[in-house]
Amino acid sequence: MKKLKLFSLIALSSTLALTSCGGSGTSKGGGTKKFVSKTGWKPNEKQGWFFAGKQQQQKGWPGMVYVEGGTFTMGLVKDDVMHDWNNTPRRMQVSSFFIGETEITNYEYREYLTWLKYVFPPSDPSFKEIYNGALPDTLLWDNKLSRNDFNETYFRSPEYDYYPVVGVSWTQANRYCEWLTDRANEKALMNAGIIAKDLYINESNNQGGTAFNMDKFKSNDPEMQGYINQQRRQQKSGMKTTNQRLLAANAS
Repeated sequence: MKKLKLFSLIALSSTLALTSCGGSGTSKGGGTKKFVSKTGWKPNEKQGWFFAGKQQQQKGWPGMVYVEGGTFTMGLVKDDVMHDWNNTPRRMQVSSFFIGETEITNYEYREYLTWLKYVFPPSDPSFKEIYNGALPDTLLWDNKLSRNDFNETYFRSPEYDYYPVVGVSWTQANRYCEWLTDRANEKALMNAGIIAKDLYINESNNQGGTAFNMDKFKSNDPEMQGYINQQRRQQKSGMKTTNQRLLAANAS
């Protein structure tokens, strides 16, 4: 009998906790389908002051596969029979990301080099090392004991356009991934009408440090303002106001 009374009290306290937190998911409060802030304002309400971005389902991208993020244990996860204790297990978190379905090809890497040459012309002494530092090492084909013409033709010849690029260091590959992230997002924003479509047609755009990148876009950098259609950006982000002070407050 005592056990039954104890269980009843626990059940009653749990019910009260759910009710007080609004966790029932009814139309009177709680849930996320018809979310209302504790201030009483609905998300992105036109007369309000806070405008949050709309959550959108991830879409595919040409030649890319979406990988959902998560956590994993890095390090030793089994018994250390040698008792070295040199690989301590630790929990790691990885954000969601896109990865290429296949290796990066010579054609795709030459796209990257051409972009660098356009934005950071090697003829300018201050930019010279940017382009040269991204070139793959074609000398890896050289062998003193044999003849191999790949070092002259493999990377730039059209017949090898869709072969995997080789001679790229880890640092170069990392820089390429950063560049590809910027270009893919740049094209998506351009397709949505948020970025001007003359980004590359107009010669005055994309010069040196003023080139478009996502870090500057997300931080609302003044250098990016000339590229962005603010009205279209507001429509896509749910900002339903013309109050410039509110727009500035919600910009980042």
